[in-house]
Amino acid sequence: MIQFPVKHVIASPRARAKAKNLGINLSEFEGSGPLGRIIESDVIFNHQQTKSNVDRILPQSKASPLAKKMAEVEQVSLHLVEGSGVGGKIVSKDIHNYLNSATPTIQEMQRKPLQGIRKIIADKMTYSKKNIPHVTLTVKVDASDLVDFRDSIKSNYENVSYTDLLIKILAKSLKQFPSINVSLEEDTIISHEDVNVGMAVAISNGLVVPVIQNANEKTITEIAKLTSELVNKAQKGKLTSTDLSNGRFTLSNLGMYAVDGFTPIINPPESAILGVGRIKEDLFVENSQIRIGKSLVLSLSFDHRVIDGAPAAEFLGYIKELIENSSFLNRSLGE
Repeated sequence: MIQFPVKHVIASPRARAKAKNLGINLSEFEGSGPLGRIIESDVIFNHQQTKSNVDRILPQSKASPLAKKMAEVEQVSLHLVEGSGVGGKIVSKDIHNYLNSATPTIQEMQRKPLQGIRKIIADKMTYSKKNIPHVTLTVKVDASDLVDFRDSIKSNYENVSYTDLLIKILAKSLKQFPSINVSLEEDTIISHEDVNVGMAVAISNGLVVPVIQNANEKTITEIAKLTSELVNKAQKGKLTSTDLSNGRFTLSNLGMYAVDGFTPIINPPESAILGVGRIKEDLFVENSQIRIGKSLVLSLSFDHRVIDGAPAAEFLGYIKELIENSSFLNRSLGE
């Protein structure tokens, strides 16, 4: 017996998914794509042509008017549907049942429920945006001194990162501006004595915010050691409730990505969060002279119910001043 080679069908993933959903054999027609590749529109056209031919053959009594309309709207070929009406007539519920039992498309199979830590994050962020009136202030900072300082200490303090330096700067700033170190519980504004700075850490399935407790009482090297330990625990899923509790303010640093600036979402019950973009070469004008330096964009989001614009602007300005202050950075190693 002579055996003919099986035709190899070249088709896009979307075309294959559509054909499977509609019960169409791709080997029965040619595609309009490059090298005869079958694309989704070819499948839809073929289905419509087949549907039109079959519907002309089927007697009018085969399907109810509503079932025909549903089939037309949903692009369902009536010859694929088993009728449950009198004499096998197709009624609307038959179309509905066919659609529910159809093989899911690739897009549907890629769906997954929102659950676990992803659900917790979604609920918390939704609550924050829905219930907290966010205001975001942004400022471009000359980070040249910050970069020079970190470069100068690399040999002796290789584990100190920009995040560690920024946490130290934030801790001093929060101590200087206690009106920012607050939270709102029902109708009560709570001012906090402790300066606990959280840092947003990306993990495989979401985001966590471990907290540096009493950051204002720690040196940069102590902060660097703690952040390293917390990031390691976060990545291994070993953070404890203590590691995640009593945060007063959050730092979200995306400086390692190609992001100049963004509007961070407040991490309740906190009242403010600082977003940090990347450090990049930039132009600065001083005394009518142009120089090349390193810029950094800071974005402060705050809860306008408990923090007003003026103190928030002063707080952000103070952070800018510390970043641009080489003498403070040098003193901070021992503070």
